[in-house]
Amino acid sequence: MKRLIGWMAAIFVLSATAFGETGTGKNPFAKPDTRAVNAGGTSATGILHRIADGGFERDFEVALDELSVSARGGRQVSRSVSKAGSLADIRRRAIQWNQDTGEDVELVLYEVGQKRTPYSRRVLTKQVLVQTEAGTDLRDAAAKAGGNIPVQVDYAPGFYLVETDEIGGALNLAEQLREQPGVLGADPVLARLRQKKWVPNDTLFSQQWHLQNAGQGGGTAGIDVNITDVWDTYRGSNILIGIVDDGLQLTHTDLFQNVNTTLDWDWNDGDGDPSPVLSNDWHGTSCAGVAAARGHNGRGVSGAAPYATLVGYRLIGGEATDVMEASAMTTNNHLVHLKSNSWGPYDDGVLEGPGPLTRAALSNAATTGRGGRGTILVWAGGNGLEEYDDSNYDGYANSIYTIAVAGLTDSGKQAWYSEPGANLVVTAPSSGGSTDIITTDLMGKNGYNPDPEYPGDLQDTNYTKTFGGTSSATPLVAGVLALVLEANPNLGWRDVQEILIRSATKNDPSDADWRTNSAGIAFNHKYGAGLVNAHGAVALAKTWENLAPQVHASVVRTNVNRAIPDNNPAGITQTFTLSVTNLRVEHVTVTFDASHTYRGDLAITLTSPSGMPSRLSEQHNDSGANYSAWTFSSVRHWGEEAQGEWTLNVADLGAGDTGTFRWARLDFYGAPLNDTSTPPPVIQAASDIQATQFNANWLASA
Repeated sequence: MKRLIGWMAAIFVLSATAFGETGTGKNPFAKPDTRAVNAGGTSATGILHRIADGGFERDFEVALDELSVSARGGRQVSRSVSKAGSLADIRRRAIQWNQDTGEDVELVLYEVGQKRTPYSRRVLTKQVLVQTEAGTDLRDAAAKAGGNIPVQVDYAPGFYLVETDEIGGALNLAEQLREQPGVLGADPVLARLRQKKWVPNDTLFSQQWHLQNAGQGGGTAGIDVNITDVWDTYRGSNILIGIVDDGLQLTHTDLFQNVNTTLDWDWNDGDGDPSPVLSNDWHGTSCAGVAAARGHNGRGVSGAAPYATLVGYRLIGGEATDVMEASAMTTNNHLVHLKSNSWGPYDDGVLEGPGPLTRAALSNAATTGRGGRGTILVWAGGNGLEEYDDSNYDGYANSIYTIAVAGLTDSGKQAWYSEPGANLVVTAPSSGGSTDIITTDLMGKNGYNPDPEYPGDLQDTNYTKTFGGTSSATPLVAGVLALVLEANPNLGWRDVQEILIRSATKNDPSDADWRTNSAGIAFNHKYGAGLVNAHGAVALAKTWENLAPQVHASVVRTNVNRAIPDNNPAGITQTFTLSVTNLRVEHVTVTFDASHTYRGDLAITLTSPSGMPSRLSEQHNDSGANYSAWTFSSVRHWGEEAQGEWTLNVADLGAGDTGTFRWARLDFYGAPLNDTSTPPPVIQAASDIQATQFNANWLASA
């Protein structure tokens, strides 16, 4: 039995909330009897509010039987109330609650037609995000609409935040601002819970197989990150890793020597202390241990970068807004080298991505951080394989500015939870096999260990051996990259991605999904370029010549307007001919727009002129309607020439729902073909890997 995660790891007080069930043995793609959303502007409980959220415009309704109350640790607690008769009535109750208790209270919204869960819940804030035409002075418009003085978002040109002092007032403020001249859009800022990407099973250096796998615990010798000999020279000194998570225990006996308390921040509580506050804020401390627990100090475990510096960024200890997420991505980027993000949307196969501010912040971090070389953003690829989820459906991991990481077991195979995706850069060791990941835990009895339901964890309760998921794989890659940046601090964000790709080990070499592109680089939708290889990455980094500045080309097909045949695996194919002659591809993105009554039916595949495929979407359980300019990304064409005929195939694999391919745009990002980048090394097959003897020479000077 696997330990319950996700909402259990982030649980808070709930009332009158329904949860869906899985594992019923039914057709995994069976559709609900009704998926219609009332488009008439009203619902059974009140007025519909169309709000941009998670990369889409969605119809929300205010819950008339629920309020959100701010609690300790920055968490929003759901409180059930008797059903109000109207929006005005529930607002009056919220205001009265605030007056009676002094507590911060806000309205709760749910998307129409969706089940009420902690991850579908949205909490209304007092902020409205406004986008304006160039040259618009928003101050008068904000005042006329009843808002406070607008605050410009410096990393997102044209965007402003306008606040209201009224409980529930953001809905009306947004409506008023939309009517003002020069305003392109105005949406209330909603807070939502993010899922921690942790999937334990149930089982100190000698047991850390992810760092040195000699077959202990029944795993396959050599399935590790090939790191121990690197430590003779590089241990992450002077490299700062931001742990963006639910907290970081600064006093932990195996972490305190590596923490920097001057740069920490807690967005949930609004202060400079990222320490765990809630009883279940365990996740970030375990992630931190994987990345950079103090190594060889006579206790506990070692991180991949045992002398790196940890910075705590508490973001997902409670609900977070687009504003908060964007701030976490841009804070201290002139100092912080890497940010490890083991969180994201709920892993249920539904398309969801960052808001406009966080999208801008990801780009800003990658292109301006570290003096223009870029803050490296490492991201969990996702744990939703059993829900037919795909990393390409997650707009955070799907960004070209992040490094999406998959998880494999101690036998080198895809973990049962690890999502596939054309966006995956590499994979890293994690749970799901015969042994899980040993790392730091909250000290004493406050963390994962002990758990009465899962006896047999370590006797020392400051550690746990049950950590895992792509939550663990992600900080492991961040730790490896700390060694890479110590070896060559001048690497840019694109150089780091290419080094990971070119140095990765081809694990599970007999898997049928491996394909080699025309540049000679092998990729697998399950594993990206393969198992992260610290030794190979550092060796490449030491002699690497940075890539030329990024170049970009695009081709768009507007007014395609082709019907997609229902329940037809052949689908329709649209060609895109790129005439640019001097572009070596790194990232390809596909912005796809289609009307369809059940978008989970659609399989979407991009194929390069050489015949290399990128599966961007497969049939899955997303009952949402339409693709509204959703952007997929792929790294599988890295190194290929962009010129030629690219094809996009769209097939409807389910019966009963139909749609139309409206338009699409392909964007190609890379370097000039005449750029002489470092040639790829020989990629070692996993079957040739042998267990290596741990070289402890560096211990003498530790």
